[in-house]
Amino acid sequence: MTPITTSAISFLAGVAVLGLVPVALGHGNDMEMDMEMGMGTGMNMSMGTGMNTTADSYPPTYFALEDHRAAIFGHISLMVLAWVFMLPAAVMLSLARSRYTLALQFVFVVTNASGVLVGTIYNANTPDLYPNNAHHKLGWLVTWVVLVQIGIGLLGRIAGTLKNNAGQLQHGGERQSFIPVSTAALEEHERNDESRFPKFFRLSNDSGQGTEPNTESLRSHSLSSGPPSPHPDAGKEYEDDQEDDDLEARLPASARRRGLYALAGKIACKLSTRTWKVMLFTYNFIDRTILILGFIALSTGVVTFGRFFEGREIFNGLAHWIKGGVFFWLGILTLGRWAGCFGELGWAWNIRPRTVGQKWRPSSEFVESALIFIYGSTNIFLEHISNWGSEWSAHDLEHISITVLFIGGGLCGMLIESTRIRDLLNTTVTEATHSYPEHAYSDEERDELLPPRQYSFSMNPIPALVILLLGIMMGSHTQGSMISSMVHKQWGDLFAGASLARGLTYVIMYLKPPQSILPSRPPTELLTAFGLITGGIIFMASSADTIRGMIHYRLDAMFMYTVTMGLVGLLMAWVIVCIALKGWALRKEAAQDKQRVILSSDTGHFSLIRALHLADLITELNGLCGIMSIFSSMRYLLDGDSSLGNLYAALGLLPLGLFFDFMDGKVARWRKKSSMMGQELDSLADLISFGVSPAVVAFAIGLRTPVDHLCLAFFVLCGLTRLARFNVTVASIPKDGTGKSQYFEGTPIPTTLALDMLMGWWAWSGQIHDAIPGGVVFAGSAFELHPVVLLFVLHGCAMTSRTIHIPKP
Repeated sequence: MTPITTSAISFLAGVAVLGLVPVALGHGNDMEMDMEMGMGTGMNMSMGTGMNTTADSYPPTYFALEDHRAAIFGHISLMVLAWVFMLPAAVMLSLARSRYTLALQFVFVVTNASGVLVGTIYNANTPDLYPNNAHHKLGWLVTWVVLVQIGIGLLGRIAGTLKNNAGQLQHGGERQSFIPVSTAALEEHERNDESRFPKFFRLSNDSGQGTEPNTESLRSHSLSSGPPSPHPDAGKEYEDDQEDDDLEARLPASARRRGLYALAGKIACKLSTRTWKVMLFTYNFIDRTILILGFIALSTGVVTFGRFFEGREIFNGLAHWIKGGVFFWLGILTLGRWAGCFGELGWAWNIRPRTVGQKWRPSSEFVESALIFIYGSTNIFLEHISNWGSEWSAHDLEHISITVLFIGGGLCGMLIESTRIRDLLNTTVTEATHSYPEHAYSDEERDELLPPRQYSFSMNPIPALVILLLGIMMGSHTQGSMISSMVHKQWGDLFAGASLARGLTYVIMYLKPPQSILPSRPPTELLTAFGLITGGIIFMASSADTIRGMIHYRLDAMFMYTVTMGLVGLLMAWVIVCIALKGWALRKEAAQDKQRVILSSDTGHFSLIRALHLADLITELNGLCGIMSIFSSMRYLLDGDSSLGNLYAALGLLPLGLFFDFMDGKVARWRKKSSMMGQELDSLADLISFGVSPAVVAFAIGLRTPVDHLCLAFFVLCGLTRLARFNVTVASIPKDGTGKSQYFEGTPIPTTLALDMLMGWWAWSGQIHDAIPGGVVFAGSAFELHPVVLLFVLHGCAMTSRTIHIPKP
């Protein structure tokens, strides 16, 4: 994830959710439900007489309503598509500051609006079976929250001002724009703030079309240092009015002239830097909490659809659904840690990366222990509230004991995570070694003084132990009905299994502690995540109303169990895909940001020319050869056979272009300086020299029928497609031990020189125009063509083939 702001906001969001639990737990005894976690209010879990409902006494629900079922199913489908699939992907792109964020957010808005419209139509044509339900209000609230975030992002993109705040600049002068904007929009502001954004890298990349035998392609992926350029006005503070003028100056000229775009630009120009910081915080906060809000909205939708938790049943429902939701999101967090999230904090089962000025950050076990401690501390005062004024019962004391377990377990876990406490625990041993300061230690004895390697990684099983005991207690807790007992045993067993899997993780980590900053991804954590996510959902389904609904609709406990298992399997797969999508977006934007730095590193009228490296200039010579070849072919067409020298020049310039195509890679590797722009330059130059030029020469020597034109155009487009495919797939081609691609996918475009040599032979032997080998077929018809043009078609197919693999030399 992102640095410390991500973890801080996520922590606050978790505390906020947990903070709602005491509210629910203080009102849970109305159903005489013995709230199994013991952190509620002494609710008696017996279903009592309320479970023996008949078909006549059970209230009508949307679930059983036959009217307009297509509309409600359409509403559910659209909302699941929007909030479960589209929004998480948009959040990942937003966290990566991807240029595709706004596009996906707009698709989400359209899908969500369609779902809202269908739901509104359904409500207008059906009776209100759940008056004053929370789902309608919360649905509108979260929709407006998303619209606010999208509005901030759109406004910032138009203004071109959304950039890193001061807190995001402390990690090595990182450059990461709030929303990707054009270089032109940021150029003026970056000149003013250049000293705060040091140009500390230059990217070397390549386009590689087979002309450099010793590299993956023409450019290596090396990094070379670039000295920072101090700005003469470094450290100067600008007043808000000056910044506002700067914002207006950075707006594209076209933006100041077009309708709503211009209006948004004017609004953005009037906002001060402080206002932008507030909006930036709002945007980031929504990014990190909107999925939880969406989860709550979908959950209330299920409650409304089944007509659960009416009247005083709301307290029992909140107690189960809040707690189950907490465990659900703990499972999502566990899966995210396995996938590599929060790796910068050392939470991804890795060694925390060291940075300059690194500060203490809590371990994941410390956060878990702190939440457990807060959870128990707030609930211990609520255990007797439902029986206030009456005598304390055995159930009350039982619940008090469980909250004491949470308080003690959380406190113990936090103490274990304290480096100061661990240092004090070693005092006896360390003082003994200091008693003989003049003792001459051998090398082996000195090694014995070093701390064990297990000290480098936090291994604290206390949070897992608390959840394990909770699962065991709930799995053996007697309920008022068989279905209720089975459902409670299901989620209790799942929590116990998740805790045991976490214990196995610690065994693995103890035997071989992580030694890399990369996530170690212990497989047992997948089991932990699965148990927590599944157990959390089934926990939510174990409330009194949901059990009553299962009995009424004749759904057994295994139905809930098996359906949940299938859904969680799909959900975990989607979570992993979303996190991988964020990684892809980060890499793509990082490459673009690095190129922006390179291109904007100089100012003035000739900054682009000064940004070119020597290898790029040689690539330009390759393109020059192709252009001059085209001009020579045109001069031959004007002067006729009397100027065969122009035709020979057109043919001879192409091998010269190949020479420059070969040399630019050599020079790039020798100088260790190249750019992403060089990759694009090389592809464009190759297209001119080895795609367009041979086609023009073929036209000049006589391939001039309409079908010939189509075939030659097909050849050029195949070359264009081949170059574009290479630029986006070179990283996925298998590499050998040296990091070089093992093969070319399709024939490299410079192999068109074989056709160039063939046409040279025809020109030398006089086999051009009417004497072209093979003559003409279908003469006089619309399909008239020269058969030799099919050589260009076949070569184009070979360039774009994915099955032809040519080993690299």
